[in-house]
Amino acid sequence: MSSFGQTEVPWLLPASSGGYVVATVVIAMLASVALSKIVSSSRKGVRAVEPTRSLLSLVQPIFKFILAVVNYCRSWEYLFRGQKIIQHKYDQSNRQPFEIHAPDNRYVFVSSPDHIKEVDQAPDTVLSLHAATKQMLQPMYTMQNFNWFDRRGIDGVGFVRAIRTLLTNNLPQILPDLSAIIGSRLEEMGDSYPTVNGTKQYPVYPAVVKLVVLSNAVSFFDKHLGMALPPMIQIQMQELTIYPAKNDGFMVSAWEFIEETVICAEIIRVLPKFIRPETNTLLPEQAPTILTLEFSVIGSILGHRLAAQDVIYNTLLPIAEQRVVERDLKAIGQVVPEHADCIQWILDTSPRQNPWSAKRVVHELMAIWFGSVHTVSALRPPINGLTTVTFAIHDLCLYPEYVEPLRAELRAEFTAFERTGKGLPLLDSFIRESARLSPVEARELFHPYHLSLIAKEKAIIRQIANLPILSESTRRSALQPFTFSNGLKLEVGDWACTPVRAIMQDPEYYPNPLRFNGFRFPNPSKLTDVGNTFHVWGTGRMACPGRFYAAAIMKVITGQVILKYDTELIPGKGNRFFAWRSAILPKSSIRVAFKPVETEMINCD
Repeated sequence: MSSFGQTEVPWLLPASSGGYVVATVVIAMLASVALSKIVSSSRKGVRAVEPTRSLLSLVQPIFKFILAVVNYCRSWEYLFRGQKIIQHKYDQSNRQPFEIHAPDNRYVFVSSPDHIKEVDQAPDTVLSLHAATKQMLQPMYTMQNFNWFDRRGIDGVGFVRAIRTLLTNNLPQILPDLSAIIGSRLEEMGDSYPTVNGTKQYPVYPAVVKLVVLSNAVSFFDKHLGMALPPMIQIQMQELTIYPAKNDGFMVSAWEFIEETVICAEIIRVLPKFIRPETNTLLPEQAPTILTLEFSVIGSILGHRLAAQDVIYNTLLPIAEQRVVERDLKAIGQVVPEHADCIQWILDTSPRQNPWSAKRVVHELMAIWFGSVHTVSALRPPINGLTTVTFAIHDLCLYPEYVEPLRAELRAEFTAFERTGKGLPLLDSFIRESARLSPVEARELFHPYHLSLIAKEKAIIRQIANLPILSESTRRSALQPFTFSNGLKLEVGDWACTPVRAIMQDPEYYPNPLRFNGFRFPNPSKLTDVGNTFHVWGTGRMACPGRFYAAAIMKVITGQVILKYDTELIPGKGNRFFAWRSAILPKSSIRVAFKPVETEMINCD
């Protein structure tokens, strides 16, 4: 059954839409007046034809105007009730493309393998992931005037190799230290909260975000970062070594940057177009002029309120400048220090004929930082809420029967995982199942496991899983008109995307799709897999290049929680989550009780 519970008429708004009913009533009244006039005129004979036409010519523009206003207002409903709208469309689509209008975009959802393949195979000059991401993040305002091009590869794609290959290959060097740091930080977090009934109770979502930011700081920055810099800069940057959390200013800004970026970008996206710049049509040679000619006043004001981006930019710029100097010295045969960190990898993989400047490297690093934090904690960048690891911890509380087999696997295999970045198939399956039922890109105000039911029978909790949930992924913005094989058209600026949550909970693909089965995905199936029925990483050639790193970090954080603590959700009022557009976000107030496992029981060797 449709989640609306009724057939949707294109212009008729649900009664629950409040003020929208007024517009519907006005339309009905105008239609009634017009109809009565026509009937009255027809009774008077032929002479009434001209007055009737005159009346219709007057009513039609008014009707069209009101209809346009109603449809525009209805598009705003998508921001708050997007899940139900998408679910309704998906239920009726028979896996054919369908469209949904939002205030800033027309979205065309595709769900069949053939149509998904059409999107994936479309040239970057026609359907662009970069352009869609640019619209979502508004980097000109949120990332220190960073204006990347709509088309992929115009100014190099070395960052893909830096993340997919170099960072992934360095996991064996990163993970052992990272595991120790995450374990210590978990204990430090608990120390800042009072003990209640032998447990430490604190909000899990903010804790996860800080752990992910810490993980990225450890993974992205060299142990000896800044040692070749001037003394004052060294003092500042030495805190970004293997213990980056000591630099409180940077670390606070690093996680605040994620939230500030999302909020600022969302405000700019919903601004009327006449008061914000349109940059999607700019040619590469026009890019230098955009910073002075096209900078929106409102966007500029919002951007200047993002203090976190300034701290990150100003902290990383001197390091990048020093690396550029070293690059130039190396080019003329000088001996320079060796670095193995994300800054150096981005610099080394930048275009050879037109190497990136220090500012360009920092811009790229800021974008990767946002995506990686968002990816690890949310599983799918950007906007999309910081929730994947949070979901996994929630599910550990809701399904404690999985804790012991997962803990046994971790005790036996975690050390081997640290050395290789591979393995832990049970934990891999558990996180994947959690992501399948709770992908961050969600169109649902209610998670299927309602927090207020924790104290009740589990059978009741599982019955709540019948609530419809949906999401989107694989976004592409049309740079040129595009036509699907069934004739549906994308105009310039429209988006193509997939309803990932509906697909991942379709009974045709997953038996008992709304039932949590933590070991649903047996080895050799992996969390990092990409396919037509698992879209959390995107699809095809544009799948997330950082997914191998992200999956490893998820296992480290979740694994440390399982090894060191028994967890329990603290019952509360209302829902654990709220939704905006396609994102489902955990409330930061939701608390988890962490009870330490006896020390002598932990043996990862």
